[in-house]
Amino acid sequence: RKAKEWWSRAENLQKPENYPYLDTLEALVAKGRPLPIRLDPLSQLETQVAAARAWRERTARVFLKKNSACNLLEVLSPRYDIGMERRKKKKSDEGNYRHPIFLGLSAVQLSDPQEIVNAFKQAEQAELISMRDLRDINRNARDRKQGVMLECELCLDKYPPGSTPLPRLPSGKARPTSLREVKFLCPNCLRSRRPRLETILSLLVSLQKLTVRLPEGEALQCLTERAMAWQDRARTVLATPDISKALKKLSIQSKEDGDESGSLDEQSADATTDSESESPLPTRRSSSGAAEIVVELSKDTVNKLENLLVEGDLLEVSLDEVSHMWRVLQATPQRRSKLYPELDSLEAELIAAREEKRQEKQRKREKLETEEGREERERKKQKKKKKEEKRRQEEEARAESEDDCSAKHCKRPTGKQVHWVQCDKCSMWFHLFCIGLKPQQIKEDEEFFCGKCSSSGKSGSRKRSGKSGGGSSSSKAASSSSSGGGGRSKEPAPDTSDMDTD
Repeated sequence: RKAKEWWSRAENLQKPENYPYLDTLEALVAKGRPLPIRLDPLSQLETQVAAARAWRERTARVFLKKNSACNLLEVLSPRYDIGMERRKKKKSDEGNYRHPIFLGLSAVQLSDPQEIVNAFKQAEQAELISMRDLRDINRNARDRKQGVMLECELCLDKYPPGSTPLPRLPSGKARPTSLREVKFLCPNCLRSRRPRLETILSLLVSLQKLTVRLPEGEALQCLTERAMAWQDRARTVLATPDISKALKKLSIQSKEDGDESGSLDEQSADATTDSESESPLPTRRSSSGAAEIVVELSKDTVNKLENLLVEGDLLEVSLDEVSHMWRVLQATPQRRSKLYPELDSLEAELIAAREEKRQEKQRKREKLETEEGREERERKKQKKKKKEEKRRQEEEARAESEDDCSAKHCKRPTGKQVHWVQCDKCSMWFHLFCIGLKPQQIKEDEEFFCGKCSSSGKSGSRKRSGKSGGGSSSSKAASSSSSGGGGRSKEPAPDTSDMDTD
């Protein structure tokens, strides 16, 4: 019975009109492997699952930073927890994690790609609104934090040195002396490696070859469309006379001009794809005078650039236009008047923060060596052990419930063969042992009605005395092995008078 049900489900999923998600196929493969019957579709499904997993792992290597607290789907999807990232959270598993965007869709909506695209667009708008609200809150709270602080360019939140990694600074004569020349994004805003758009397009080509749906694949497609739409808008703005003149003044050449002399932009773009880099950095300064260039732009133009830059910084993609806009804005009088910490004083603060962390670790280590520390450690171990035991019991209960029949008190019979029978009215399955019948009492040409159905509507079932069998109704029964497999078998019909009402 289980093998036939599995086979029917597999054939249904293999139809051209069906495009199942990876977790659906994984669950089907997991159910098919233990069955002691050769299932031809199983190997094909395993191949499809392996190909989808390989694509997801490759994409994760491209996007995820080392020891990232976010999984791939979180990185590719719009943020839904802006302002709450500082709460400590555990890394969620790829296979069991469902993003709120997908949780909010019904099964019918999930089968429609346009519904998924609409859901992502709504999430993108919500993300942008939440980020703007957070920027307003942090902008008003600037004066409360004193001392040398690092300010995120996106969320405008401030971080003390040592609490967050610094961008990797270039060495040598080109090394900047102030954070004015370094774009800093905090770890909450810079969640991934931010690969180049060309790298993402190659991943999408590989995705098209898969016959399995992946939430990560759909999120990547929406992210790519969002990035390309933003890039078109950014190029239009950068092509305006005022900004184009400012770009030439700063010796930044747009990619559309085809000028290969813009080595500064290329090096800055390369820095964004570096696996160890935290944000795009300029790697060369042509002269000390270039840093003092001031670009005069109208207030409307500056606001337009800032709003567009916020949207660009939200994208987990590396785009040259983002770097161009930031350099232009850094040269405006409004930002020229802003005070930035010098790197020398910042390094001194960083050394002090590291020393404080080292001393804190030393104090914790000394505390654990005391009697009180050992007792606390033992309590934590016991608490963890209880949680593991509770989780194991829940898994065992869940596994046992799958083998329960529809009887009121299933006795869960075991043995080489466990016989089942299906009611012809309610289609529920019962263990023969649980309803007090034997395989010899089930007849091929008789119908079988459970105790509930036979008492509610007695037509079609005939009561018999003893275990001799007889009657003119037809029945169906199945026997399964103790491992869960087995096929249907037809055997004599039951005596419903001897049947347990369960």
